[in-house]
Amino acid sequence: GGRGHEESGSRAFRLLRSTSVRLALGYALLFILSSAFLLGVLGWRTAEHLDQATAAVIVADTRAIGDRLRDFGLAGAVRAIAERLRRAPDERAIYLLTDPDRGPVTGNLSAWPLEVAPRPGWYQVGLVRDDRRHTTRVLHVLLPGNYHLLVGRDVEDREALRTRTFWLVFVAAGSQSLVSTALIFHQVAVLDSRGLSAGVSAAVLSVMGPVSLAGAMAGGFMSDRFPNRLLLLAGQAILGIGMLLAMVMTETWQALIYGGVIGFSSGSVITVAAVIWPNYYGRKHLGSIRGAATMAMVAGAALGPLPFALTFDLTGSYTSVLVIFMVFPALSMVAALFAFPPKRRALPVSS
Repeated sequence: GGRGHEESGSRAFRLLRSTSVRLALGYALLFILSSAFLLGVLGWRTAEHLDQATAAVIVADTRAIGDRLRDFGLAGAVRAIAERLRRAPDERAIYLLTDPDRGPVTGNLSAWPLEVAPRPGWYQVGLVRDDRRHTTRVLHVLLPGNYHLLVGRDVEDREALRTRTFWLVFVAAGSQSLVSTALIFHQVAVLDSRGLSAGVSAAVLSVMGPVSLAGAMAGGFMSDRFPNRLLLLAGQAILGIGMLLAMVMTETWQALIYGGVIGFSSGSVITVAAVIWPNYYGRKHLGSIRGAATMAMVAGAALGPLPFALTFDLTGSYTSVLVIFMVFPALSMVAALFAFPPKRRALPVSS
C-alpha cells in the first residue's frame, strides 16, 4: 500500500515536469487571472451603476422638496419630507431640513452631521445608526430663505464591495463551488481513470449527501465558537485532502472516504460562507452583499466543469488535472488566512 502511494506521488511529480501539464498550468493561471479581472470589472461596474441610480433618486428628492418649499412655503416642505418618511419604502433614506443657522426643522436626523460643510454639494459621511457606522452619501442643497436641505442614502453595501475584506472572503469561499461542481460533474470519468466502476460512483454520490448535511451542521455549530475565516481555511484544506484522495484511490472504500471528505467540505464551507457575511457586515445590507457574492459563486460553479475538461484534453490525465486544480483551494486558504473582520469605527453624528 505504501509503495503504491509513493508511485502515485512520483507520477504526480513527473506530470508537473511535462510540457502538456505546464501548458495546462498556464491555461489555469490565465483562467484565474481572467476570471478575477472579469469579476473585478463586474463588481466595479455594478457599484458604479448603483451609485448613479442612488444619485438620481437623491437629486429628484431634493428638487421635489425644493419645489414644495417655493410653492407652499415651509409647511409644504415639511409635509413633503413627512410623506417620504411615512411611506418609508427605503429605510436607508436620510432627510434633514434646517433653518439658516442649521437648527433642525424636520427629518430623521437629530442634528446636522459634522462632516457636512456649510458649502452645498455632495458628501460621503459616516453616520451611526443602530449602533453601527454606516457610510452615507448625502447632497446638501441651499433652498430659498437660506434653508438647508440634506438628502441622502445609506451606501454601506456598495462600500463593502470595494473593501479588501469582501474580496478576500469571496476568494476564501469561492473555490469550493468551482472545484466540487467540476469533481461531481466528471466523477464517473475520474473514478473510471482510477479503475473504479460507475456503480462505485453512484455509491460515492449517495455518501456525499448525508455527509454534506453533517458538514453543514458542524459548520453552523463551529461558526458561533471559532473565527469564521479559520473555518473557511479548514474547509478548503479538507477540500484539498479530498482532491489528494482522488489522485491515489484505487479501492471502493477509499472512494467512499473521498466522497465523505468532499461532501463534508461542501456542507461546512457553504454554511460558514453564509454566516460570515452578516458576522462581518451586519444584517442591514445582507441581501445586497450576499447577492453579489452568490452571483459570482454560482458563475464559478457553472464554469468549473469546463476548465476541468479542457485541462484533461491538454494533459490526457485526471491526476494532472487534480494537481493543477489544487491551486484553487490553496489560493482560498491564503485568502481566508488574511480575511480579518472589517474595522468598525463609530463616528459622531453631531457635536
